[in-house]
Order: sequence, then structure tokens, then C-alpha cells
Amino acid sequence: MPIINIPEKVCLHCGGTEWYARKVFRKKTQSEGYRYVCNLKKTEIIKEWVKKNPEKYAKGRKKVRLDINYKEKSSVYQKTNVQTLSDRYIVSTIITAAKARGVLYKKDIPQDLIDMKRTQLLLKRQIA
Repeated sequence: MPIINIPEKVCLHCGGTEWYARKVFRKKTQSEGYRYVCNLKKTEIIKEWVKKNPEKYAKGRKKVRLDINYKEKSSVYQKTNVQTLSDRYIVSTIITAAKARGVLYKKDIPQDLIDMKRTQLLLKRQIA
């Protein structure tokens, strides 16, 4: 699920406004909704779990690395990202280009810059 910025909802843990939204189904009311978790707290919980369960983490990573279908699926997924010029691909190209000048994070890149970079890449593809 996506990471959503909700300005009116402030985290008590870190004071941030970025929330990880997970879709849930409530059995009692028979309705769907979202459960929000602080993005920083979520990453801390995952890091703690990895420290407590290193053998389970290593076993899962090994299983993913050895799976041939996973490698094929991930390469196909990456190719479709490049062909469709997805936001994820464009943000990664902006970040890699800016690494020489300094540190740049995904949250620092506005949507306008992503749209301009997409049109730039489309023009380059038409010229080449």
C-alpha cells in the first residue's frame, strides 16, 4: 500500500505526517477500510524483527534469491516501469543523477519535477 501524507494527523512517536496505509476488511461491519501506521515506526518494527529473527530473515532472502520465477518477474516489472515511465522509475533516475551533488530523498522531489522529467525522457525517446 502507499505511503500517504496526512497533515492533520500527527504521529505521537516521531511528530511526522507520513503514514503507511493498509487496506483491511472488518468482519463485524462487513466493510473495508484503512489502517494507518507511522512510516518511521513501521521501519523500526521491521528492523527490530530482523534483529530478533536473523535465521528466518536469511531463510526468506535465500528463498527469494533462488527462485527463478521471482527473478523473471522482477526483470519484467522493471522493464515495464522503464517503458511506461512510471513515477518510481523517474524518481530513481532523478536521485541517481543528484547523488554526485549530494543526498536527495524521494520526499524532496515534487510531482511537477517528475512530470517535467517524464516529458524530457519522452522527447529524448522521440529524437533517438
